[in-house]
Amino acid sequence: MTDSNFQIIAVDNDSRELDKIRKAFDLLKTPCLPILYNEGDNIDEKYSNIRIAFFDINLGGLGNPADPLLCNIIASALKEILDKNNGPYALIFWSLHISKLPIIKKYIEEREKDDIPSPLVIDTINKALINNVDELKAEIQRVLANSTLNAMLDYEKKAHDAASKTINSLFSLIPRGNDKWGENIIFENNFDLIFSKMAANTMGIKLARKTPVIAIQRTLFPILQHNIKKADLSSVWINKLSSLNQDAKLKFPSDFKTEALNTIYHIDNDKSHLKKDERGVVIKVKKTSTLFKNIFGKKKNELIKEYFSFPSIKGKKEEEVESIRLQYIEKCIPVFVEISASCDYAQQNPRALKYLFGIKYPIDPTIAKPSSGEYKFFTPSFLLNDEKFAIILNFRYIYGFQITNAILDEIIFKLSDNLINQIGNRYANYASRIGIISHE
Repeated sequence: MTDSNFQIIAVDNDSRELDKIRKAFDLLKTPCLPILYNEGDNIDEKYSNIRIAFFDINLGGLGNPADPLLCNIIASALKEILDKNNGPYALIFWSLHISKLPIIKKYIEEREKDDIPSPLVIDTINKALINNVDELKAEIQRVLANSTLNAMLDYEKKAHDAASKTINSLFSLIPRGNDKWGENIIFENNFDLIFSKMAANTMGIKLARKTPVIAIQRTLFPILQHNIKKADLSSVWINKLSSLNQDAKLKFPSDFKTEALNTIYHIDNDKSHLKKDERGVVIKVKKTSTLFKNIFGKKKNELIKEYFSFPSIKGKKEEEVESIRLQYIEKCIPVFVEISASCDYAQQNPRALKYLFGIKYPIDPTIAKPSSGEYKFFTPSFLLNDEKFAIILNFRYIYGFQITNAILDEIIFKLSDNLINQIGNRYANYASRIGIISHE
């Protein structure tokens, strides 16, 4: 997958046509990557994060191909060039065959929709009606007037601008000493020293040495966040947020997956960089019965049952219901969540790691409902690998382990700092409750 700096591509089998599109975007002061492509060509890597894609329909160079062949040619090109997880984009067919658009859409819907990203905007520009670059520029502006696409592009550009401001602001602070114009010897040394010191200040010298890339990311993030907050988004967002002015209570669409949104906010599923001593990491509890009972004083199923109430299931006999409940309990996964103090984690202070016990459970209220209690913390519902689930944490079960302890099994994922901070705050409030003796 190619994640290039270009957000606009133009695909044609005629270099002269590509040159026209490039010149039109030059007038718009916007870079466009021309891709000379003939039917059957192999692209080394698919393109991702493309926001505007121009495609000629007849990339086979045939005079007047039959509809099935034409559809196959353009579908193959789209599949070959665009990554299926590309994200929102406008697809513009720049062609002499624009009347074929309904047939092409039907062909892709029936045969290729899972392998070709669905465009947010789809339109056509008829080559036969374009006489000069200015006319092409006007047509490009017309088809790109979609407000939803413009809102997304606006935020993406402002985020990029914020990153540039972050670099520029720090660049101006680095002393150059006696460096002459065009020389950067002292600057390079100071750059290394200053950014190393900033990383050490952010995460502590031990952890910064251990994970320098993560350290510098966290160093730069507050400045980047500040610059993004200061960015003035385009007024196009006003029209895209008109639902805020409705009197009725706002609700997500019925087919919107809030669990997937929570996952984006709160779960890091890239296990390649996660370790068992990392704050927020979620680890399976080893299910060995003897080991489990030695730690918790109970068997796994006995402990899990304490976390749920089990409603009766209409039309089912009690023995059937019990079997369904046992199957549900088997799907529940005992976990530990590391909740060390952020300062101890940042400084890598010697410590027994602090693990809070919980249950990762599938969402199915017809079988089981989490039982309440002030000693429990409920995460939002998540969606990962097509599974809806949440985690119940129990403030009464907190342990100090070394990462070599046999009870710690495999890492599942990591919870966000924001969620771990909330869990830590709730646990601190629970642990510091004060009771008094009173007489009346």
